[in-house]
Formats: sequence, structure tokens, C-alpha cells
Amino acid sequence: MGELCPSEGCTVAALGYHVANVHEVVSGWVRSLVSGHGLPPVTMDDVDRVNGAGFARDAGCSREETLDRLARHGEAAADAVRGLTDAQLDLTAPFALYGGTTVSTQTLIDQVLIGDPLAHLPSIRATIEQAAEAP
Repeated sequence: MGELCPSEGCTVAALGYHVANVHEVVSGWVRSLVSGHGLPPVTMDDVDRVNGAGFARDAGCSREETLDRLARHGEAAADAVRGLTDAQLDLTAPFALYGGTTVSTQTLIDQVLIGDPLAHLPSIRATIEQAAEAP
């Protein structure tokens, strides 16, 4: 999983860790919003800084480490959203990451918890397929 995803500028392992971290962090945001505590004052600069550090730190992680982290954090994310009521999904709060606009729990789940990992999947697949085809 040390293959480089050219379109992402990091290894497959680091990108897998990133997805696991998104599950962990955004699950916390969902719990915070649902509990009435709102959303953190996170900006895109913060996200870029954390992602860059993570990509460097996690570049050499093994396949087993990456898959284990994905499984654990994915399960925790599912637990965080499983059973949310329609009223909880409709709760809103201003979110600095979205330029201060108000977002709902449903939007946070759809666009970040699910959407961010899905956005990375094509480059992960392409990199793995290319590595498998290489002599």
C-alpha cells in the first residue's frame, strides 16, 4: 500500500488512513451536532494542514494496519449514525468549514462522512489496478 496515488499526492496507505480519520473525526462532529453542541470552528486551512501531516506520517503504514483502522473507524462511524431520528438528521448549525453556512446532520453525513471517502475511491482503485498490472 506504499504505492503513490498521483492525483492525491500521497500513498494508498496514507489515503486509507485519511478515510479512517474522516470517519473518526466526522462521527464526533455528528455526535456534537446531535447533542446540541454545534460544530467546531474548523477551516479548510485546518483540514489541509492536518491532512498534509497525516499523509506524511501515514505514508508507510502496512496494508494490515490500514485495513484494521478502516474497519474500526468505519464501524464507529456506522454506530454514530445508526438509529438517528429524522429530527436529529434535520438539526442544523453554522459550520466554518462551509464558510459559516448552516448545515444539517444529514448534510454532514452525506457530504463529508460518506462523500469524502467516496471522492477518494477512484484514485485508490486506479493506483491499485496500475500497481497490479506493473511487471
